[in-house]
Amino acid sequence: MRGKTILNGCSLRLNVTLLAGAIICAAISTLPDKETLRITCIVIGWLLTLAAVGPSLSGYVWERVRKGKAENLDPNIIIPGWKQFCQSMGIEKDIKVKVFPNLRNAYANGTTIEIGQPVLDSLDSVSIKAVFTHELAHIKINDALKLKHLLVVILVCSIFVSVAHAIVPLVFTHSVVQLGFSHFTFSVLSILMIGFMGIAIRFMSWPDEYKADLVAMQHVNRGAVVSFLTAMAALRKMDVTRDFYLHPSINKRKANLGWSRKTRFRKWYFEL
Repeated sequence: MRGKTILNGCSLRLNVTLLAGAIICAAISTLPDKETLRITCIVIGWLLTLAAVGPSLSGYVWERVRKGKAENLDPNIIIPGWKQFCQSMGIEKDIKVKVFPNLRNAYANGTTIEIGQPVLDSLDSVSIKAVFTHELAHIKINDALKLKHLLVVILVCSIFVSVAHAIVPLVFTHSVVQLGFSHFTFSVLSILMIGFMGIAIRFMSWPDEYKADLVAMQHVNRGAVVSFLTAMAALRKMDVTRDFYLHPSINKRKANLGWSRKTRFRKWYFEL
């Protein structure tokens, strides 16, 4: 279980703390006339960034690498009247379904839903329908596009900050730091971008996951969503009480189905 936990990445609190520490190190490293401190902060910043991002990405990448060769699936087998069902959710796109032999998860990838054969074999028909409805909800709220926009904004801001520190006179010293586009500037830019991206994704990913569960509940029922969450956790041997980087805990996702609209903003954004 411990190896599985490490593979899935750091817990949320630790992950956000590491990324915040990396951002602070990048900021301190821009101080002028302190070469040793700057280099030390950059090294520490990179170590913190890799510690936060590495384990989380390794679990995701490993899962994707070993998922096997895809086979197309007629979604009407799962949900009769598939096209009409998609339209009832406000989705006019032609959504395709691919099945992978070793994948123990499901993803919405653009206009394609990817699901593992173990999921189809382990879950009952109602839970499987809830899984597909949840993934269709991700397509409906278009969270992939929001993520791309976020990446562009953070990239532009990080470049601006890095270039400003490289060529603009510093207010407090009245001196010009002529670094150009050195390895130092690139390191500051990279740490800032990865750090801010990592923290910002958490505040986008969690609400999107909650919303997808709520949309799914509207088109199946609460019991079906709870059933699929419980079954997926068992299939993936997940700790239902643990928050992960991109996903809140299974227990929080179940609780979200009963949260009042009044309390959702606070819980979605501020409950770590």
